[in-house]
Amino acid sequence: MAANLWWRTKIVSKVWRYGLAAISCAVALAVSLPTDAASSCFIFAVVVSSLYGGRGPGILSVGLSALSFDYFFLPPQHHFTVALTSSPRFAAFLGVIVLIAGLMEAKRRADKSRRQIDVQYRVITKTARDAIVSIDDTGRIFFLNPATVTAFGWAASDLIGQPLTIVIPDFRLAEHATRAELTGRRKDGTEFPVEVSFGEVANGDRRSFTGFIRDISVRKQAEAALRKSESYLAEAQKLSKTGSFGWNTSTGEIFWTLETFRVFGVDLGVKPSLEIVFERIHPEDRAEVRDFLDRARQSGADLDFEHRVLMPDGSVKHLQVLARAVGEPGAVEYIGATMDITARKQAEEAVRASELSLRLMVDSIPAWVSTMKPDGEAETVNRQAMDYTGKTSEEMKNWLPTVHPDDRMNTANCWRRAVEPEIRTMLRRVSSAPTACSAGSTPGVCRCATAEAISSAGMSCSQTLMTGSRRSKPCEPASGSLA
Repeated sequence: MAANLWWRTKIVSKVWRYGLAAISCAVALAVSLPTDAASSCFIFAVVVSSLYGGRGPGILSVGLSALSFDYFFLPPQHHFTVALTSSPRFAAFLGVIVLIAGLMEAKRRADKSRRQIDVQYRVITKTARDAIVSIDDTGRIFFLNPATVTAFGWAASDLIGQPLTIVIPDFRLAEHATRAELTGRRKDGTEFPVEVSFGEVANGDRRSFTGFIRDISVRKQAEAALRKSESYLAEAQKLSKTGSFGWNTSTGEIFWTLETFRVFGVDLGVKPSLEIVFERIHPEDRAEVRDFLDRARQSGADLDFEHRVLMPDGSVKHLQVLARAVGEPGAVEYIGATMDITARKQAEEAVRASELSLRLMVDSIPAWVSTMKPDGEAETVNRQAMDYTGKTSEEMKNWLPTVHPDDRMNTANCWRRAVEPEIRTMLRRVSSAPTACSAGSTPGVCRCATAEAISSAGMSCSQTLMTGSRRSKPCEPASGSLA
């Protein structure tokens, strides 16, 4: 049904347009016969047919006008032949009507294009989310779109003829003909940030300006939130001594955050580069770091390594670099962080020194000092214990074989129970008789120490096993031999 209606409409339109051309030529002929004004009448027919009928009817009217002009007005009359003496007149007439038909077709196309542009402009201005306003050279509004009404809360009739300063108080045409950020004011008096952009429209001697007014409240809020977030990030990086960086391996371009500049001790005005980085890296670490980066360029693997930097004042910092690769091998970009771990390294060094000092102290104690797991496995033993038993620290993990065979079962059961207040046992000693001793225990991890005092006369032994602040009874050397 719809297709049939479309075809019917199209056929009717064509019949009307071509009929208009035929009727125009017939009227021109009827008027020109008694008035002897053939040229003017047929030119008018061509104008009407081309302007209102289009290209096809215009061509038809040119043909009909030429035939009618030749048949009725040029000798020999009532014949479709042109005498030689009439040829210039006929050629001039034909050239004029063809030219007029062409001009009318061009005008018709221009009018059609202008109408289409006008329609598009109306659609754009009606549907645009930004306010669109046209003002004259005095700054008064003569056109506005619906978004202007929505943005400022004024009715269109209230704004027409009013100066633009009623909605943008600080607007000055001479100063803000291009883009600028100003403050808008709604009808209720509330103010909000706007971006204004105006351009001049020349129309003869009359000047006018059309511009866009955009509410940038959301953008300003987002920018403020971004600045706040960046300030938080910068402060967090400053407190943690962690700087962010970006590195494009193909171009060599490097981006640093503020804290990265501080970490490397580089002025903010200096453009970061690998050359500056390697100037700061400790000479002993440069080759290793260069190898890390070369492999990263080729493989695109993530980065995770530590190195030292030598600062201008001679101090040394320890840095850890972590970065993730983005992109394909050969065109990799790294996004990562550089952390100043100098304090951690110093703390680790202090812990190692403290552990070494404690170890030396424990090894110098003239007693068997050890730490054991609940199942009785020795975690650590001091030098005295290893010298006493003649075993290494690895062998001393299973210290039960150092116990006299007669006491092993009881000792093992005691460690498993870990609740007995006292253990009595005999320990083997290299080149010595078995020694009887006792130890207190607590649930969980058991710790005991064996102290001895050897007198120069009689080789008597006094040993004490201690757990916490408890002290057991002295023990005497046992008779018998070790198994």
